[in-house]
Amino acid sequence: MDELAGPPDVWDRPDGDFGPLSDLYELDIEARQEANSWYRLGSKALGRDELSTAAEWLGSAAAAGHPGALFRLALVALRSGEDWKDHAWFLIAEAARHGHGDAQWLLTASTGRSHSLTGSAPLIEDTSFFEEVRLLLGVALPLPQPAPSGASPAPSRRTGTSDSCYAADHPTAAPGPLLVPPTRHGPVPHPENTPNRKQAHLTALPGGLTQSVPDM
Repeated sequence: MDELAGPPDVWDRPDGDFGPLSDLYELDIEARQEANSWYRLGSKALGRDELSTAAEWLGSAAAAGHPGALFRLALVALRSGEDWKDHAWFLIAEAARHGHGDAQWLLTASTGRSHSLTGSAPLIEDTSFFEEVRLLLGVALPLPQPAPSGASPAPSRRTGTSDSCYAADHPTAAPGPLLVPPTRHGPVPHPENTPNRKQAHLTALPGGLTQSVPDM
């Protein structure tokens, strides 16, 4: 049954727990659970490369503060063409601010802060789409670091983590110019300026869809 269910998904949250910014959206538990259902529907459409449908469902979930939807909506933008890379970085930045670990890692790696990264591949939350997002954004994995003298080799996989796994080791070429993430993200908004009171719209996704995302 586990194999039929597909790869684990850290951000499939039927309980509606979307992380530290959930309360800012002033949604009750039923609304957040419904948003998670939109995330799952959008993810299935994304897996079939049905970009318009994926944009509609993931955009609705992202407007409710779903970190996983923000991250996967960035992939919709990236698949839509090179012109949407800036929009994808904006969505990655928002996903990171909402607590998405993969998005946080991509932002750190893209700014060249290699001292903040370990010498191994990142611990992946979105095992289905992280690698595609990373490649389309042009973010290189950190180069292997020499182990300290006398240190035992680090394990290639962490045990006891059922819903996340390490990326497989991939040889990487010398990194080219690093992309700079957008500067439109900022500090956590004051509760008086919650996302459901002030919205910005991202119009870009196949079919000319207009999806609302938090104006942070």
